[in-house]
Amino acid sequence: MRRELRRTTRDESGVALVMAVGILAVLMIMGGSLVYYAGANAGAAERSVDDSRALALGEAGMNYARAILWNAADPTSSTAVTSGTLTLEGGTVSYSGSYDTASKTWTLTGTGSHASPIGGGAAISRTVTSQVAITGGSSWDPAWGYIFADTSGCTNLKNNLTLDAPVYVRGDLCMENSAVITADLVQVRGTVQIKNTASIGTAATPVTQVKVGGGCRYPWSGSYVSPCTSSH
Repeated sequence: MRRELRRTTRDESGVALVMAVGILAVLMIMGGSLVYYAGANAGAAERSVDDSRALALGEAGMNYARAILWNAADPTSSTAVTSGTLTLEGGTVSYSGSYDTASKTWTLTGTGSHASPIGGGAAISRTVTSQVAITGGSSWDPAWGYIFADTSGCTNLKNNLTLDAPVYVRGDLCMENSAVITADLVQVRGTVQIKNTASIGTAATPVTQVKVGGGCRYPWSGSYVSPCTSSH
């Protein structure tokens, strides 16, 4: 009986050793997996950041081409948008534009390139495009030469604001306090109502052309009158 007990004890020691080796192996595999996935996630995060940078550069190039188009004397000319390359913080940008005379549509393209995070790797490149339809007559002006307002309510100009750039309001225009428009051109598709000392033009700086679609009233009461008169 004593010999059998000793033999059993020795057998249990062997099983414990095997279990310890097995557990150690499992822990090593888990540790290696954690290191691998941590490195993979870090690389993916860095790649995502570089992709975003390249995309931002591409958008900058596309917007640069759009700015050239807006400032062109004749946007219907196929040479209105030139091609070029810029060096910006974080990488390089190329821009270009192509014009479809049949549909009168510009396709503006910007491509951004950002250096690869891997030494000797290819640069990360992203391309952004947008289309602009050309509408209008034979006389063209830069888009940023106008103040454009498109709201569901009334575009309200108040306090001591002075606007000296052409104004185009798609809806209604409301002016109060001492706000003044001194631009040469004012176009309002809706109505215009004015109160206090606000005005469109002054005696010293009269407005050359005012176009109002829905009529005017001064002050903010009563019915609208169309066409508007100087008293409004």
